[in-house]
Amino acid sequence: MNRPCSGRGNEQIALSQKERIALMCAEADPTHCHRFWVADALTVQGIPVMHIVNRDDLRPHPENLFTSMGSF
Repeated sequence: MNRPCSGRGNEQIALSQKERIALMCAEADPTHCHRFWVADALTVQGIPVMHIVNRDDLRPHPENLFTSMGSF
């Protein structure tokens, strides 16, 4: 994840450094969704990310997708 984001992704990253943001999707499992890649980009920049899996399940984003595939 060494590439800069393009398009609106840059705006979302800039906003997330100042405000709390939420990205939502119909996909329930964050590992099967584009949000996971966005979360990787944010985490690399030191921005904490939490996945809201359901009302009672809030999970921190793993440090690296490829070394933590079994965590979700």
